[in-house]
Amino acid sequence: MAEYKRITSWLCLIFLILVTYQKPVNAITFGVGYANPAWEKCDWSKLAKLFSSSGIRSVKIQQLRWGDVEPAPPKLGQAHKYKWDKIDRIITIFQAEGFTDMEIVLESFSKWANRSPTKNDTQDANTFQLRNPALLPKEKHWKDYADFISNVIERYDGDGNNDMPNLKYPILNYEIETEAQGSYHWLGTVDEYIRQLKVAYMAAKKANSHVNIILTGFWLGDVVQPNKPYEKRIEMMNPKLFNKKNWYKYIRTNQKLLKEKDYFDKVEFHSLEDYPAIYTAVEWIRQEMKRNGYEKPIYIGDACATPTLTFGPVKPHPHPFKMEAQEVVKILADRKNVMYKEVNAWYRAEQSRLIVKKTVAALVMGLERINFGFMMDISSAGNLSAKLLANINPLAYNWAIAGLLDNNYQPYPAYFTYKLTVEKLKNAVFVKQLSLGTDLYGFEFLSAGAPIYIFWSNKNVSITFTAGASFKTVKVTNIVVELGRQNPSVKEKTVKKGKVEFNLTEDPIFVEPM
Repeated sequence: MAEYKRITSWLCLIFLILVTYQKPVNAITFGVGYANPAWEKCDWSKLAKLFSSSGIRSVKIQQLRWGDVEPAPPKLGQAHKYKWDKIDRIITIFQAEGFTDMEIVLESFSKWANRSPTKNDTQDANTFQLRNPALLPKEKHWKDYADFISNVIERYDGDGNNDMPNLKYPILNYEIETEAQGSYHWLGTVDEYIRQLKVAYMAAKKANSHVNIILTGFWLGDVVQPNKPYEKRIEMMNPKLFNKKNWYKYIRTNQKLLKEKDYFDKVEFHSLEDYPAIYTAVEWIRQEMKRNGYEKPIYIGDACATPTLTFGPVKPHPHPFKMEAQEVVKILADRKNVMYKEVNAWYRAEQSRLIVKKTVAALVMGLERINFGFMMDISSAGNLSAKLLANINPLAYNWAIAGLLDNNYQPYPAYFTYKLTVEKLKNAVFVKQLSLGTDLYGFEFLSAGAPIYIFWSNKNVSITFTAGASFKTVKVTNIVVELGRQNPSVKEKTVKKGKVEFNLTEDPIFVEPM
């Protein structure tokens, strides 16, 4: 009997190892955002080709608004008249370039169907919200809203029933509104959003039970800390830059939304600040899930691949210049400034670093997806209006130049680093973080059974790494950080008695024993 148990235990262990290698539990989906049907001047074909060639197969389609698809109410006794041409075009273009995985954000904005805004809605609203107020449907249009949701699902679910002509791959991920905590897009109350979420969920599942409904993207900043009161973090904010009252509302709204476990399949949040906030945000979301008695997949729907210098909001992104963050952003908007080249070179290099560091955080935390954006800078990034925007709203301008490409479709270093990151980590499973010392970071992953390591440091330092006696050399791949450079630097280093030395900087490196 003892021998039987021993053999059975070994067989179970072998089975678990085989399962782990055949189906990595932490293998991550890499995506980009945004593809917006309203941005008609974008050359979507060029963007799809560029990002497809970098190995990315997922794209987030932002702001599919009800009023754009159905600009007029249905007449009594007649069928709905939907205009699918703009969204169909984007889907066709990206799927033709091999994008097999898409996610669509469904927004309720409709001039004829939404209820009218009230003073309570608009008292803390921003200009964007007032121009495009996402609100509940009027009572008489609830069925019309449900019909809109079910028709979108039916058109793109790939089940052969009323599908979009020439649909190549089914689209099964749908987010209901974005940042409905009230920070930017949603103008209604949290209870109103919950009511709308329930209607959308049931309409979507009725159309296709296999679709994934995604809870509105959270904007948490670096405010939340697991098992710590968020009130103390909010009180640390700079009141000249942030409305503390709104942040209390945001966090409480997110807590309430996470209680509605029966009406969503996945949770996404937005990583707009420095990478360490990813760890605390995920831990906080999981803590809230556990408190409510469930667990669901989490992913980063919007990872801003740029140092948002005036946003944290508790701790702004660090920079090396002896000036306020707002001044750094103003220099980035003024190409005639004597410091522009130096500041822009750092900014574009920092984008590359964040691509790797945010991806590492996502893998460590076991997230299923990370979407980096934006695909490109806004068209007016270098003109006078951009300079004015940087002076009025530095944060808005910071995001206006957050592209992986410039506004002429030319790649920044971050584009090539993202391509490298996808190549190295698309099948990677996190193993462990290495203990190297203060301000030294090392992570071990497995990809197709082979080890791969990522290192960086907050200080320039030389370290000795134990690669293992069975390895003779390691391949060290540097990320692309210089403007004008496309290919990463690759070197081989000799392993002596199982150890190898290399220098660490703030630029992450990939190390692969050979």
